[in-house]
Amino acid sequence: MADKYCLTCFEKLKISTFREIVENKSLICDTCLENIPVLLKTIKLFSCKITLLSKYDSIFQTYLKNYKEYKDFELRKVFLYPFLSYIKIKFHNYLFIPCPSSKKRIEERGFDHLEEILKVNNIKYKLLLEKNSNIMQKDNNLTNRFLDESISIIKGKEKEVENKKIVLFDDVLTTGNTFKNSLLCLRKFKPKKIVGLIIMDNYNVEKLKII
Repeated sequence: MADKYCLTCFEKLKISTFREIVENKSLICDTCLENIPVLLKTIKLFSCKITLLSKYDSIFQTYLKNYKEYKDFELRKVFLYPFLSYIKIKFHNYLFIPCPSSKKRIEERGFDHLEEILKVNNIKYKLLLEKNSNIMQKDNNLTNRFLDESISIIKGKEKEVENKKIVLFDDVLTTGNTFKNSLLCLRKFKPKKIVGLIIMDNYNVEKLKII
């Protein structure tokens, strides 16, 4: 049988006996798993309950850069991996809707990074939102990120939201601007309930107050 290797450190996969028993397919070694800080914090923002899985200033920050900027596509499997059982229990019977990326960035990258994270983990989702601006968040200064960006529901998809329990999904919470505008857009179409799930928390209230 061929050796298996950790997706993140590329060393031979070494996991505990317990993990061998409970996991169908282990992706990362014990050491790398221990380096992922589990936050699992729920906050209320924009009148919405948002679950934050981990911290931004962690190994996940490096993984996200390698995934999004350097197109390490295999890393799409890692971000929800430590939390997957929790997510599938907590959000059972919810429809996941990823926050939209700029069309330009999706074309340059060759994939929608949030869609691929959901798809590889067999999470029920639909792409219903689109961002009508090609300005990328990383190219925008902190002040300009608070300016309204146009997010709309894809034409013909309006009924997909009505009376549904929805998880609005994003990778990083910084200013919350994309999340807020996505949330406001979805609320227009009368969902039964909307909650948020964000992989990494980079939201700094004190920093935002100086703007």
